[in-house]
Amino acid sequence: MTRDEAVATIQALCQAIDPKAKTKGLSPKNVGGVSVGAEAIFFEFAPEAGTLSVMASVYRFRAMPRPAVLDAFRSVEKTEDKGGGKFEYQAPSKSVLLTRVYTSAPAVEKLKRETEQLVAAARRWRDEVVPKVAARAQAASGRDLS
Repeated sequence: MTRDEAVATIQALCQAIDPKAKTKGLSPKNVGGVSVGAEAIFFEFAPEAGTLSVMASVYRFRAMPRPAVLDAFRSVEKTEDKGGGKFEYQAPSKSVLLTRVYTSAPAVEKLKRETEQLVAAARRWRDEVVPKVAARAQAASGRDLS
């Protein structure tokens, strides 16, 4: 996938989600994002690999999380529905994301459906998985993590 194809793919997705939406798609640093209601969707183009990542935000830490918290996420993520994506922790933004990677531009309706699945899974993770992870991490460390 080229950068121009990635930009066109992002713009088409945003139009499919909300016909009034306007986006440039990607910044000069090959990242972008859009809010859909209460949900945050991020995009990252990797020119060297020719891939576009679509990421749904699950949780953003205020500070670097304790290792027990990340271990708990990695432990539970193996059995949790990820909406067709994969679990990812990005240290620079301190964010837990569900990510789907594309090597070629999918049809807009397919991309919209897959993004909706990713966002729905991220929402469920926030409501159900994050509390489970917090309880597991707290039990593992024997102290209050809140």
